[in-house]
Parts: sequence; structure tokens; C-alpha cells
Amino acid sequence: MPWIEFEKSENELEEMFTQIFESLECVIFEAYSIPNFEIEEFDSVESLNINAGSLIKSHGTQLSIWCFSVMPRPRFRNIELREGGSRQAVDGCGLFNILLEGSSESSTIFGKIGYFTESAAKNKYTGLNGPELVNWENHKQAVKLLKKAIVQTGQPANKSSKKDAPKRASS
Repeated sequence: MPWIEFEKSENELEEMFTQIFESLECVIFEAYSIPNFEIEEFDSVESLNINAGSLIKSHGTQLSIWCFSVMPRPRFRNIELREGGSRQAVDGCGLFNILLEGSSESSTIFGKIGYFTESAAKNKYTGLNGPELVNWENHKQAVKLLKKAIVQTGQPANKSSKKDAPKRASS
């Protein structure tokens, strides 16, 4: 799974999500629900309410982007917890996963976006919403738009793969 890493200020992160919502027809889900609650769904930057003093700063956040043109609406799987109760997880190899963490020393937010490639999904994916449900051409276009949103809203951090490294936008 390729990962694109980035560092953003709170304003840059908000602008990145604004560009994502504007350039991709999408909804963003929590990757995992709070125990005994349903997964939250976000359809705008305002509904995300991301700031450096929030959950990101203290615990981190995991989100998943679902693009309407890439795959059908993902199904959720239930996870039974050892302590009792359950939580939901969004599942699908056509989703784009976002991990966000904050820095206690500054208001910098560190993040990365990961996704399955078509070959990796066909060889390794075993969950719900499998690779046969994904429009891989639209998936590739969504990857390009995500990279563009990262580059245009501040400097990307180091990349895990040179092949996936977006080029720095020139002024």
C-alpha cells in the first residue's frame, strides 16, 4: 500500500480537505467508530471540525475517503470487543485511508494518505467491498487529485515511495 506523508498547519490541513471535497465527489468516514456507536460520516470541511487541539493532538485520527465514482458505498463490519460491546469499521479496497497525528510541541499536524493499488488489492485484499467493485481508472484519477491537494496546501513530508512522490508545486 503506497503512503503519501505530509506535515500541515491547521489552516493548511483545512485547505487540503477543502480541495479534496471540491475536487472529488466524496464522503469521509471515521475508519473505526467509537465503541458502541455507529461510524460518523462527514460531507464537508465544517463537519470534520479538525483542529490541532482536538482528537488529533491527543490521540490521532483515522479517516477513510469514499469517492462515489470509485466504488459503491462501502459496507461496515462489526468488531466485537473483548470488554463487551462492539465497534464498526469501514471496509473497502477502493477507499483512501488518512492517518493524522498532532505534535505536542507545536500546532503541526502530521499525516499520511494510503491506498491499495489494483494489483495489491487483487492479490492481498480479503475484506468486504473487494477489488471487483472498484473502478480502477477512476481510482487512479482520485490518487492524482489527492496528491495535488497535498502539494498545493504546503510542503509534503518525505514519501514512502519515490514513484508516488508528488512533485513540489512551482509558484
